[in-house]
Amino acid sequence: MRAVAVLLVLLGHAGVPYLYGGFVGVVVFFVISGFLVTGLLLEELDTRGRLSLADFYARRAKRLLPAAATVLIASLVLTYLFLPRGRWFTTAWDVIASACYAMNWRMAGQSLDHVAANDAPSIA
Repeated sequence: MRAVAVLLVLLGHAGVPYLYGGFVGVVVFFVISGFLVTGLLLEELDTRGRLSLADFYARRAKRLLPAAATVLIASLVLTYLFLPRGRWFTTAWDVIASACYAMNWRMAGQSLDHVAANDAPSIA
């Protein structure tokens, strides 16, 4: 099911009619993720008799951070190799914000800057 959600997002970004922005895929992803996370938390509560959010997030970090670090490092390398020097600084800050799980805040801050409206979109 996650593959379907990702596919819907990709189709939305490809300009398929009625899937603008991939919002359907994002909603499907969040619904499925919420269902799965709730199941994991209930299973932990049932088997251990307690719920440790620290352990839960540690397991998520162990699973997600290696892939996230790989993507961010690849983004920096590919930016250096294929994008003009003028994009390096912005991309580096985008990668830092992404690594800190603060990219949405960075993007929100940039949307207030009307001068940046014509800038190239971030790769992150």
